[in-house]
Amino acid sequence: MRLKEVVLLAEKLKEISSINEKVSLLSSFFKKVDKSEGKMVIALLIGENPYGKVGLGYQSLGNLFILKEGKETVEISEIDKVLRELKRIKGKDSLYYKLNLLYHLFRKLNNKEREFLVDFLVGEIKIGANKGIVKKAIAHTFQIPEDNLDEIILKKGNFLEVIEGIFQEGRDYIEKVDFEIFVPFSPMLADIIHSIDELPKEKFACEYKIDGIRIFLHKKDKEIKIFSRHLKDITNNLFELVDYFSEIKGDFVLDGEVVLLDKENKILPFQDMMKIISRKERERYENIKPLFFDILYKNGEKLFEIPNKDRWQILKETIPENFLIERIETDDKEKIRKFYEESIKKGNEGIMIKKLSSPYFIGSRKKYWLKLKNYYTLDLIILEAEWGHGRRKGWLSNFLLGCLNNERNNFLPLGKTFKGLSDKEFDEITKILLTKKIEEKDWGIVVKPEIVVEVFFSEIEKSPFYESGYALRFARINRIRYDKSPYEIATIDEIIKIFEEERRKKGEIESF
Repeated sequence: MRLKEVVLLAEKLKEISSINEKVSLLSSFFKKVDKSEGKMVIALLIGENPYGKVGLGYQSLGNLFILKEGKETVEISEIDKVLRELKRIKGKDSLYYKLNLLYHLFRKLNNKEREFLVDFLVGEIKIGANKGIVKKAIAHTFQIPEDNLDEIILKKGNFLEVIEGIFQEGRDYIEKVDFEIFVPFSPMLADIIHSIDELPKEKFACEYKIDGIRIFLHKKDKEIKIFSRHLKDITNNLFELVDYFSEIKGDFVLDGEVVLLDKENKILPFQDMMKIISRKERERYENIKPLFFDILYKNGEKLFEIPNKDRWQILKETIPENFLIERIETDDKEKIRKFYEESIKKGNEGIMIKKLSSPYFIGSRKKYWLKLKNYYTLDLIILEAEWGHGRRKGWLSNFLLGCLNNERNNFLPLGKTFKGLSDKEFDEITKILLTKKIEEKDWGIVVKPEIVVEVFFSEIEKSPFYESGYALRFARINRIRYDKSPYEIATIDEIIKIFEEERRKKGEIESF
């Protein structure tokens, strides 16, 4: 298959609004793809380089457009080969060697193919069909129930690896996929609640929600592997844990978080932990500590299906008590409230609330786990809005939020949210925003900065992606503030103040 065919498909998809029509078009196309090319074709469509980022931006790649337009096109296998080579190029003069390699590829391409490939290389592919639609088309093509496909993707943790297996082996591949020790899988996730009053009257397990790095620790005999929540092998970054846990008896897989403690055993901010473990070379830190809350495998037995309460007992029997997360089990909401307040006082994010009967659902949110976090409220402005999909099709439902600059004469973006509003409110805000439209884009609209909304969020983090330099975490719109003018909203100084206050709560940066 040639790149030209993928680019033509992408252009057709942009012209279609119906999800069913997109799925049908993709499914017909996939039937023509050779099994050796399936992974790379899907990678190109979803804009996900299977070999990782190439370290080149639009500015560097723009020079390739001055080449005389080519008429040869290229095979998908040739693109795969070039991407592999780009990954290998490192060190001094790497930019020169990368661009030289791409020169030989780009001189064969026409300008549409060049634009498509540049967008792919910088991670900005927009073909009118996201990963979810592509996944539906794969399920349709190979006659695999979509729920089964979702489950396999979560178990394997690598979308493109699963796609490659399906193209190679069809439905037979699905039957072979199961949990394996030393193979990463996606973590179970939690839904957000905003009040303890939302809980039904039943007994729950409540645990501190700490500001650490989510890890999975796999052990068999003396061998240890540690994976991040994003399925990356970070064993070498946490050699302190390897040394200790290799001496604990038994084989197991644990789910937990790792934190950095100060001299008073207070948990330091997430950013400080990341600074340490991301270094290629570093000294040993005795104050790096894991805190585990689940066990998924022990001595040959998979534990995913047994209740949370029983898994906790097995975990307690497996590792020392000082490596267990702080936990209570109660049906008393006042005790839960007190536990939450104690957690916040200690600088934590809040608490996790888990059904005692809960199995462990890989990569899923099924309301068995809930999180209650310490939320802030600010009034902010809507700067842009994206058109929704699925149930929200026809509504503007993903909003870019902004605050005022210090001079109060301009607005600075702080990230996006699609959460919080009811269907009625989405309908209402869509009608209002369309009257404020400044510019129309493929994805939505840019609007006059006039609509103020009250926003809940859990914390603020530094971000290179937004002009403000900051982004809100877990933002949700609570209501539209018709009573507020755009120049009454929060300023960037207020954002920085909250950010710095959170840092102080969690402990100042110290060198050890």
